[in-house]
Amino acid sequence: MLKLYIRPVCFQRPEEEENSLSLLVESRREKVRTIKGKENRSRSIAAGLLLRHMLLEEQIPYAEESFGLEGHGKPRLKKDGVFFNLSHAGAYAVGALSDVPVGVDVEQQNRFWQEARNQRLAKRILTEAEWNWWKDAGDDPQELLRFWTRKESYVKMTGEGMTKAFHTVDTLHGKYYKEIPLGTIKDRYLISVCTQEDRTCDFVCKMLD
Repeated sequence: MLKLYIRPVCFQRPEEEENSLSLLVESRREKVRTIKGKENRSRSIAAGLLLRHMLLEEQIPYAEESFGLEGHGKPRLKKDGVFFNLSHAGAYAVGALSDVPVGVDVEQQNRFWQEARNQRLAKRILTEAEWNWWKDAGDDPQELLRFWTRKESYVKMTGEGMTKAFHTVDTLHGKYYKEIPLGTIKDRYLISVCTQEDRTCDFVCKMLD
C-alpha cells in the first residue's frame, strides 16, 4: 500500500488559524506555535490537518496517544504496519501513508532557477555517478530538482533527515521511488516518495480541496 495525499494550503487570518489549531493534536499545536512567519505556520497547520484526514480515512484515531517517536526523533504511529510522512512547500501540503517506512518531499521548481546556485548545490549533494548523469543531461534544473526530492524523501524515510550527507545517498540504484511529475499540480511542483520496499504497483494519489 502506498497512498499520497495533496492538499492546498489555506493562508489564514489569526482567528481562522486558532480554529484550525483546535483540530490538531497538542504536539502539532506546540510545533506550529514555535514557527515564525504566518505563511510557514499555515503550511504546518495544513500538513497537520492533512494527517488528520489521512488517519481518519484509515479509521485510525487522530489522537496524541496514537503517536510515538523513532530513534532519530521521527514521528511514527504506534499502530503496527502503518507509516506516514508529511511535507509542504509553497501553496501545498502533501502526505504519504504506507504499510512500510515511507518518506515524501515536495518542492517548487523556482528553487532551482539560478544556474550558479545549481552548480554549487549539485557539487554538494550529488554522488559522482549522479554528477556525471546530470552533466550528460545538460545541467538540467528539473533533473537536479528530481535528485533533491529523491534524496530528501529517502532521508525522511530513514528518519535521518538533514543529518545525513546527501552526497552519500545514491538515488540511481537500489531504492524505491514514486514521483509525481512537474505540472501534476499547478505552479510546477515535483513530489518524490521513497519506500523501504517496492510499492509502486500499489499506488494511489488523492487531491483534496
